[in-house]
Amino acid sequence: MTPLFVITEMPSFWWNGGCWNLPHDQPVRIRLTYNCDGMPMRVKSVCLPFVLAKSPAGEQNTIDLRKCQIARLDQGYAKRAWKAYKKTAARRKATPVN
Repeated sequence: MTPLFVITEMPSFWWNGGCWNLPHDQPVRIRLTYNCDGMPMRVKSVCLPFVLAKSPAGEQNTIDLRKCQIARLDQGYAKRAWKAYKKTAARRKATPVN
C-alpha cells in the first residue's frame, strides 16, 4: 500500500470572506497530494481507522484513514519498489554526514 492523498482541515476564517458563505467556525477540508512518490509500505496491523505500516527504511508509522487515502499496489511493483527503496535507505545510512 501507499498513501495517495492527505486530507487537512483549516478554519474557514482563513479564507477571503467574500468567497465563502461558511460560518467562521466551520472547518474547510482540503485534499492534498501526499509527497511519497508511491513508496511502498507493508501493513503490519489494522485497527480501523488506524493502519500500522512499515517503510522500507524500517520506520513504522500509524496512518489515520480519516485523514489519508491509501492505494493498494500491484504485488510485482511493490516487491521491486521495496527492494529499490531499501537499497537507497541502506546507502543513506552508510554515507557519513558532515
